[in-house]
Parts: sequence; C-alpha cells; structure tokens
Amino acid sequence: MNAPLNLRRDPVDEWIKADAAIIREKYIDDAGFTLRVMDALPASSLRMNRLRFVLPMAGAALAAVLVGAFSPIGSFMIDATMDILTNTPSNSAYGLFAIVTAMACAAVVAMQGDR
Repeated sequence: MNAPLNLRRDPVDEWIKADAAIIREKYIDDAGFTLRVMDALPASSLRMNRLRFVLPMAGAALAAVLVGAFSPIGSFMIDATMDILTNTPSNSAYGLFAIVTAMACAAVVAMQGDR
C-alpha cells in the first residue's frame, strides 16, 4: 500500500506562484519571438552538466585535503584516528568520537525531515 502524502504549506512555493501570476499579468505577446530564440540556442550537453558538478566537488575535496594536511586540525584528525585504531583512550579520540556522533545525529535528523 502507498503511504499517504504528507503535504505541508510551503511559503517559498507560494511566493513563486504569486510572482508567476504577476509576470503573467504583465506579459507582452511577442508573436513567438522568444520561443524561436530559445529553439535556436544550442542544446545543453551532458558533458557540461557533469563538469558543473565535478569541478566544484573536486575543488572542495582538494581544499579539504590541503586543510587537513597543513593545518593543526589535520594533525588532530591523524592523532585521533591513530588513537582510535590502536585502542588508546585520549582527549583527541574522545573529541573525534563526539564530532562524528554529532554529525551522524544531524544526518539522521535531516533525513527524518524528508519524510
């Protein structure tokens, strides 16, 4: 059986619809000129869409690696990970465990909001 939809009032969606209604009222007929121009534009390539995703993600990953390697937080992560792997209790290990637990809880809460 399908679960019933849980529809909520979305104020942003209402603003967009109201704005679209205002634009519709102000529309000036151009005898199809806009549609002809849009049809004449080249199609968006799949490669370009992939690049729009891959380039920022690769830059973010590179930045994270550089920050981890050349900042004091990087040594904290390395020390805490080594302490956890060798079963050595330390403040670094407890701190990393707290950070990971908080992030996991935040992810669970965020996923609950999508239902």
